[in-house]
Amino acid sequence: MWTRDRLFVGGKWVTPTTAETLEVISPSTEHIVGRVPAGSPADVDRAVEAARAAFDTGPWPRCSPDERAGALERIADLLAQRAAEITEVITSSAGFPITQTRLAQIALPPGVPALLRRTDSLRPGTETGKRIAASCAQSVKSCVLELGGNAASVVLDDAPAELVATGLVRSALAVNSGQACIAQTRVVVPHARAGEITDALVAATRAIPVGDPFDEATLIGPMISSAHRDRIRELVEIGRAEGATLLTGGTTPAHLDHGWYITPAVFAGVHNDMRIARREISARW
Repeated sequence: MWTRDRLFVGGKWVTPTTAETLEVISPSTEHIVGRVPAGSPADVDRAVEAARAAFDTGPWPRCSPDERAGALERIADLLAQRAAEITEVITSSAGFPITQTRLAQIALPPGVPALLRRTDSLRPGTETGKRIAASCAQSVKSCVLELGGNAASVVLDDAPAELVATGLVRSALAVNSGQACIAQTRVVVPHARAGEITDALVAATRAIPVGDPFDEATLIGPMISSAHRDRIRELVEIGRAEGATLLTGGTTPAHLDHGWYITPAVFAGVHNDMRIARREISARW
């Protein structure tokens, strides 16, 4: 088990203002794999002040493109040197398959990066977007919000069914075990080819290995948290209740007796007014 007792703020590791810690639980084993400082509002303020100072008076905003490129190259070198360690931490703490986590002491000016973790951080969604927009309006700040819904893929009449299925399944599921905002999880197909493409999608989905993220054969690991796994289960039931047909998945894998796993699901007969069609099912930490 690894333990961290400091936060990275203002270009150095500093002692947090609170002794509170957060347990890092492995999504695959449900065991504690680490502990980190919880951070406090005061720690967040300190990080914001450091970032503000770095922007106003620090060297980074005034670096030339070549200087910034050189810094990024040094980061890449340092990441490569610690690749095995970083891979181990990400795979054990996030549950992402090791084949995806293989490839952070980073040589950037003080205040440019800051590492904190807060349990009350902003959650993605329309309501959060409203809060941010309202807050910005108070001081007439400009803001741009990305509030897209469920990413769609449109299949054309002449697209090969197996190629479509393989590509869609991998784009929707093979990044972070399907927990990605870019996952194309809504598929629009021609009526005349719906059965053919649906069958191909079901077959491709069932063929994806779900299991231990440290297993080289695994493509889908556990969900990032038990709450997110339960949220997906709830959405599966909502989809069925609203009239969609569950063709495969949405259950706990039979060969796994622990971990926050759920098999990838495929629905047919989905209409655009259904919640599973309109709501993005991305990860909630």
